[in-house]
Amino acid sequence: MTRGMSLLLGSALAGLLVWTAAQIKANAYTGSYWAALALLGAAGLVLGLARLLKVRGRGTIVLSRPALGLGFLPALIVGGWVLISAQPNGNWFRGHVRDWSTNIHVGSVVHDLGTYAPVLAFGLGALLAFALERVFAPAAAPPPAARERARDVEPAPAAPDDGQRVEEREPAAVAGRTTGEE
Repeated sequence: MTRGMSLLLGSALAGLLVWTAAQIKANAYTGSYWAALALLGAAGLVLGLARLLKVRGRGTIVLSRPALGLGFLPALIVGGWVLISAQPNGNWFRGHVRDWSTNIHVGSVVHDLGTYAPVLAFGLGALLAFALERVFAPAAAPPPAARERARDVEPAPAAPDDGQRVEEREPAAVAGRTTGEE
């Protein structure tokens, strides 16, 4: 699969998730608010994961600890703070977050960012995908027994072809095998 094709599929699936989130009346209930934000976060995640899809070079997708700790977790804390504060209906969490925001003098910033809660949810999903990376495993080494057999077996000398010159092997490479020393 080419990068363009994976981007097309990722954006199509992300668009479907955004459309599904738009069908939810997010301002009516707290549950529908979180459902819409979860769909938008999943859309961001899907769009970000599209960059990791490849048929050739199958590697394992792993979470990068530095990217998680330095990039995603601080954004999750701040973004989650704003998302909780922007809930449409009051509850214990929203009340406490708004009170704490006022106490630490960031209430107006949190309120202003609450208008963009859907964008923050989408961005958090994409940021989580950016914390993932594809790791390619090194070629598997042969088991120790196979290495011992390969070391003990000396390759047969090549026969000359119609007078063509055959290069000699380096004496240092075969010195231990020819003398019988180990």
